[in-house]
Amino acid sequence: IVSESRQFTAPEPEAKRPATTSDVYAANYNDLNAFDRAVKYLGEHGSVFLALVVDPEGLLLANFKRGSLIPEDWAPLAMVIFEQNRRSLERSRLGVPEKVDLVFQEKRLVITHEVNYTVLVLAERQADDTLAIRMNQCMEMIRKYYAERYSQKQQEVNAERVHVSHSR
Repeated sequence: IVSESRQFTAPEPEAKRPATTSDVYAANYNDLNAFDRAVKYLGEHGSVFLALVVDPEGLLLANFKRGSLIPEDWAPLAMVIFEQNRRSLERSRLGVPEKVDLVFQEKRLVITHEVNYTVLVLAERQADDTLAIRMNQCMEMIRKYYAERYSQKQQEVNAERVHVSHSR
C-alpha cells in the first residue's frame, strides 16, 4: 500500500548509500527493546535495505532502513502479502505458511510470520545464507522476549489474584 506520492525507489548501490541509517542503528544494544535489537541485528547484514517488526494489525513495532525507504508504507504490506499467500494456499492442506520468500530481479522480500508479530526484510537478491541465519536468530530473540514478557505478566496477574483472595 504505497501512496502515489511516495513510490518505491530502488536503493542506491552499496558505494553510493548514505553513511547514516536509521536511528535504531546508532543506538546501543543495551538501550533497545527486543524488537529494536532484532531489526538492528538484521540491518548489520550489508544486503538489508529494510527490516521491520509488525504487529498483527500491520502496525510498525520496530524498523531498520537504509536509504529513502519509508517503513510506515511497508509495514501493512507485510500483513497483506502474508494473508494473500495464506488464503491462496488454504486449499492445499499444507497448513499456514511460516515464511514467504519472494525473489525479484534485483531484490528479495522475506516475510516471516508468528501469531503475535511478523518480520519483513527487503534485501539484495544475492543475499547470502547468513541473512537466513540472522532472520532465524532475529525470530528467536523476539520469541524469547515474548515468552519472558508474557509469562512475567501472567505471574503478576496470578499474584494479584492470590493477594486479593487472601485479603478477604
